[in-house]
Amino acid sequence: MNCLLESDGHHQQLSATGYKSVTTTTRIWISRALLTGLISGGLAANVTAQTKKPAPKPPATAAKSATPAKPVAKTTAKAPAKKPLYSAARATSRKTTLAQARAQANARETATTVLPRYKVDAGGNLVPDLRAAAAIILNPVTNEVLWEENSQSQRSIASITKVMTATVFLENNPDTSQSVTVLRSDVFQASTTHLRASDVMTVDDLLHLMLIASDNAAARALARVSVHGPPASSAA
Repeated sequence: MNCLLESDGHHQQLSATGYKSVTTTTRIWISRALLTGLISGGLAANVTAQTKKPAPKPPATAAKSATPAKPVAKTTAKAPAKKPLYSAARATSRKTTLAQARAQANARETATTVLPRYKVDAGGNLVPDLRAAAAIILNPVTNEVLWEENSQSQRSIASITKVMTATVFLENNPDTSQSVTVLRSDVFQASTTHLRASDVMTVDDLLHLMLIASDNAAARALARVSVHGPPASSAA
């Protein structure tokens, strides 16, 4: 490289091979010029590099549908339950508890059971103490009378009368679908009845009420509409 230098009022042509013959002053001047050029070139290069830097990227935008991530449930396998080992003490305790429960149930049943009452008769015998006016105890196998009280006295047949009323009423094969209107006289002072005056019942319904529910008003109504009438039913 050749360059033109001016030193001590003389123009000199400086080549790369003639650099050593240059005076000290000239060398210093050249060094300064080169250093200045290098500094200027470096600054220019820095400026150029800075101008050529790419623009910073914009921050990434959030997703349009920002849905929170669902937590993942941790599944831990449960260890199989261990079967309890046999214990003689536990078995004994269970048996004791069951025995106590049975004893308590038997005690409750005994407490609610009505025990028969007895009395001593004139002959010094222990006999049942009953509130009934007449009674009899019979052995059904041997037909032996074990005990009796007023068993031979003539007494009313009470509600067995309804059985006799049904027997007499059904002798003539009546129409059981016939409707019967209950009168006031049928329910008057009837001790046991589900009927009311002016009720309309069929013969079949009256028979059921008389024989199953022991309805007095139903017995009176059937006796009234019977072919034989109430007197015949009472006589039977």
